[in-house]
Amino acid sequence: MRKSIKFSLAAVVCFPLPYILLPFFNSYGCDYRSQLETPNIIITGVCKNGVLRTLTHFKDSGLTIGNTMLIAYREPYLMTVSISKNIVTPPTTSSSQETLNILRTEYLTPVVRRFHIKKIGGDYVFLLRPTTADKPNTNLIYKMKLDGTFSYWD
Repeated sequence: MRKSIKFSLAAVVCFPLPYILLPFFNSYGCDYRSQLETPNIIITGVCKNGVLRTLTHFKDSGLTIGNTMLIAYREPYLMTVSISKNIVTPPTTSSSQETLNILRTEYLTPVVRRFHIKKIGGDYVFLLRPTTADKPNTNLIYKMKLDGTFSYWD
């Protein structure tokens, strides 16, 4: 009886591990540079061995934020887990309210974010899913240029 309980417990614990770890292993194959430009921000990024480093430059204030993240990719979802965030260049002027909202909701608050991702030609389109309950159910669509390999199983 005790052996069957131990076996059942081990199966319950070990069974989901490959499902959880496989996206991180898949993302370990990333080797690319990316760039995204919107009317308010410019984001450049480099991904190597599952670690994505981005610089986000806010055009109206001159503020630049550095972000280091682990990524996990399982089609069609990309999950990012922030490791560190820091201000690279402080703002030179005050920001507009729209920029402050973008900064607060997308760059300072979330630690784990999930994107729906779809490849179109040589570009990737990210569809951002809201991560907090207080935001309305809207999605922001970003189209990002990628040069390189996105993951082992693209």
